[in-house]
Amino acid sequence: MQLSKIILWPENKNLDIRIIQFVAGKVNYIIGDSDTGKSSIWPIIDYCLCSSELRVPVGPARDFASWFGIVLSQGEEEILIARQNSALKNEQTQKNRQSVYMLVEGSGIEIPASPRKNIDEASVEKLVAGKFNSFLNEIPRKLWDEHELQDKKIGKISFRDTLTLNHQMQYALLNPSSFIADSHYISILKLKKVLPLLLYSKETAYYRLKRGIQNKVQNEQKNFKGQLSNVNERMELLYREAFSLGLVETYMDPDVVKPDSDDLRKYLEGVLFSNAGLLAADAALNSEQLLVLGRIMECLEFAQIIDTVNRSDYELQIVTSDINSIEFDSRSNGIIDEELSGLSKLIKAYARKLRLEYLEYTPIFDEKAAILRFLTPVDQYVYLYQLGNTQSYVGYNIATFLSFHEFFLKREQNPIFPFLLIDHPGQAFSTGRKSDDEGRFRILSECLDFSVERLKKTFQLIILERTPPEQLLPNSVIVENWSNSSKKMLIPDSWKINS
Repeated sequence: MQLSKIILWPENKNLDIRIIQFVAGKVNYIIGDSDTGKSSIWPIIDYCLCSSELRVPVGPARDFASWFGIVLSQGEEEILIARQNSALKNEQTQKNRQSVYMLVEGSGIEIPASPRKNIDEASVEKLVAGKFNSFLNEIPRKLWDEHELQDKKIGKISFRDTLTLNHQMQYALLNPSSFIADSHYISILKLKKVLPLLLYSKETAYYRLKRGIQNKVQNEQKNFKGQLSNVNERMELLYREAFSLGLVETYMDPDVVKPDSDDLRKYLEGVLFSNAGLLAADAALNSEQLLVLGRIMECLEFAQIIDTVNRSDYELQIVTSDINSIEFDSRSNGIIDEELSGLSKLIKAYARKLRLEYLEYTPIFDEKAAILRFLTPVDQYVYLYQLGNTQSYVGYNIATFLSFHEFFLKREQNPIFPFLLIDHPGQAFSTGRKSDDEGRFRILSECLDFSVERLKKTFQLIILERTPPEQLLPNSVIVENWSNSSKKMLIPDSWKINS
C-alpha cells in the first residue's frame, strides 16, 4: 500500500480540513521554503503508524491540528488511520490522548468532519503488522530464538522497526558511516538484527545465522579453553599434593594415565568424598591437610568451566552439522553467497544513473554493520566513508535506498511499505557551485523519475525540496508548492487567525 493522503483536522471545527493528496507510482514533490511545514510530513506519517511519541516539530502543526491522519491505498482498498494530537492542552490527560485512534477500512473512504475514537493502539498495530509485515510471524520460531531476535534489552521487533527504510532524512543522506539513521538508537539496533531476514530467503538467512552462531561459539571456546588449561594445571598439582599428604586412597599417576579435565575433576571429587568423615571430625586432619582440602573445594568451583566447554562443544557439533547439511543441499544451485549480488548490481546501476564516481568499484552491502563497502579492482575492500567525497556519500546512500525498495518489491513478499520519503536530496547533493548544481539536480530528478518508472506504479517517492525541478518529468508531480510566491503552507493562515 502506498500513501494516498495526509489529513489534518483543525482544532476549530468550523474550518476546512487540510488534505494533501499524493499520487501512487509517481515522484511526489512537496516544494517549500523554511518554516512552511515540510519537516512535519514524516513525523505525521510516523505518528499515525503508532509512534511511541509525537515528534511533529513545535509550531503551527502541533498548535492548530486536533487530529493527524493518513490514508494508505492499493487499488480500491483503502485504510484511514487517524490519531489525536497529544500536544493539545484542552482535552483529556496527556496519557489518554497519546493513544486515541480512529481507523476506517474500505473503498472510496469519505474523510469524516470530526474523527471519533473507534479502536485502540494495539489493534491498529496488529492490523498494520498483519497487512504489511506478516513475514515476521512466518519466520520459524527456532530461527528467532537462535538469533536472539526477541532480545529482552531491546524488546520485540515489529513493523515499527522497518519504517526506518521508508524515510531518509537529510542528515542521513550525508552520513557515510551507516545508511540508516533514526532518532531512536534502539530502532537501529532492531533493524540491524532483522536485516538478514529481510534481505535473504528464509533458507539463506537461516544458514547465515547458523554461521554467526558457529563463529560466536568458536570465539567463546578459545576463551574458555585458555581458562581450562589453567584450571587443569591447578587440579593436577592439587591431586599430587593430596597424594603426598595421604589424602588419596587409590592414586592414578598423571604422568602415566594422562587424565583429561573430566578425569582430574573426578579424582579431586573422590579425594573430598573419601575424606568427608574426617572433615566433619576436623581434629583427625592436620592443618596442612585441611588447607589442601579447602583449596581442592575452591578449585572445583572454577572447574565448572569444564561443563561450559562440553556444552559449547556439543552446540558446535550441532550447528556445524546443520551448516554442512545446508551447504550440501545448496551446492548445486550456489544460492548461499549469491542472493545479494542482485542488490549490488542495482546499487551500481543507480550510481551510474547518478553519474557518481568510483563506478569501477563493486558496491557490497554489509547487512550486519548496515554500511556500504566496495570491492576495488585490486580485490581490496574500502568503505563509503573512505571515499572522502560528500557527493559520493549522498549519491550512494540514495542509490542504496532506491535499490533496497526495488530489491524488496521484486521478492515474493515485500517486507516494507512501498514508498520512500527523502528529505531535501537536492540540497544534500549540492556542491555549492550554481553552474555545477543545475546539472546535478537534473541528474538527480532524472534518476528519481527513472526509479518509479522501472517499478511500474508499484513504488512511490515523496521528495521534500525548496525548489522544484527545472523540468517536470513524465513520472513526477508537484503535489504541493509552498514557496513564497504561492503564500501556502502546511497549516492554512485561516487556522491561525480563527483559532
